[in-house]
Amino acid sequence: MSASIRVESGISAGTSFWIDRPVLRIGSDPQCDICLPTAELAPHALTLEFRGGSYRVYNRGTSPVTVGSAVVQAGANGVWSDGDSIVLPGNQQLRLAFDGDPQPSPRPESRRDDSFATDEVAPVAGAAAGVIDEAAAKKKSSSSMMQMAIIGLCVLGMGAFLTMGGSDDSAKVDRPTFEGIVQSTLASEKDDPMREFLPRLQYAQAALVRNHSELSKERFLKLRDQLVRQTDTLPEKGREGAKRMLDYVEYRLSQL
Repeated sequence: MSASIRVESGISAGTSFWIDRPVLRIGSDPQCDICLPTAELAPHALTLEFRGGSYRVYNRGTSPVTVGSAVVQAGANGVWSDGDSIVLPGNQQLRLAFDGDPQPSPRPESRRDDSFATDEVAPVAGAAAGVIDEAAAKKKSSSSMMQMAIIGLCVLGMGAFLTMGGSDDSAKVDRPTFEGIVQSTLASEKDDPMREFLPRLQYAQAALVRNHSELSKERFLKLRDQLVRQTDTLPEKGREGAKRMLDYVEYRLSQL
């Protein structure tokens, strides 16, 4: 029994993060415990702390955020209660949910996607008791599969808009878009083989949005090679999705 944070809006809508520590960082930086790589979101937007039986959020950004019905200004803090939502810059909406005792606890054992455990995954920062200590926050620890999937899990549809300077040429030629691929994959059945490739695509896109061209190209190349090797061996229901993703990857590589 514990608490979790569910992403309610954006491409990563529907993704949940288990709260397993008393202090967590939320932001667009891959070093954060919960990473939402959105151009409008600060690298370290919020610090979440469990203390005295309740969760409190500290606004580390420069813009106010809405917590439930209250507005928390930059540098201030407020209580985040069960069922309340936080609205962040970039229209990112997160909802806190309790399941019995809200105290942080280890996540129940669940199957992990070992094929996703590569050196591309940015390690999450460690946390300290009390208000977060930046030095302690730099300690690295492994994250859950859901945390890794959202890192870089989760670029808003506007990410592609900003990257291409206000228009996405891929849409003009009926080429699959990043947003379309993510949405269709998240809406697919849980055994859809394309779910294995989706986090890698999100990592590559996140680097692209941040203008890390070399890193983005490296990740797109690795993903392309994997798709080329495995497409023909995928079940029939996964081949169409793989071809759509490969089309998008090839397009991005042609632009880098």
